[in-house]
Amino acid sequence: MVDRAVMRRQPPAQQAAYLSGKTPEQIQRLMGKPTVAREEKPYQMWAYRTGDCSTLIYFDAAEKSCFVDMRGECARSVADAGGR
Repeated sequence: MVDRAVMRRQPPAQQAAYLSGKTPEQIQRLMGKPTVAREEKPYQMWAYRTGDCSTLIYFDAAEKSCFVDMRGECARSVADAGGR
């Protein structure tokens, strides 16, 4: 489980790196259900919106998050999203 205190201290670049290389199941445990999910086999893109933060997570053919883009005020987005 995510240590919420640690995630709150991490800047968005570190949060994005923390979300990389994870399976969809791991991302869902951390972030909850995505606001938008799009699939074009074998790839997926999940989008989250938390306050003023938008997060896009792309999954590759191996079903691992291969790219994470966070925009806006994302200092707490990962820690906050898990509590949905």
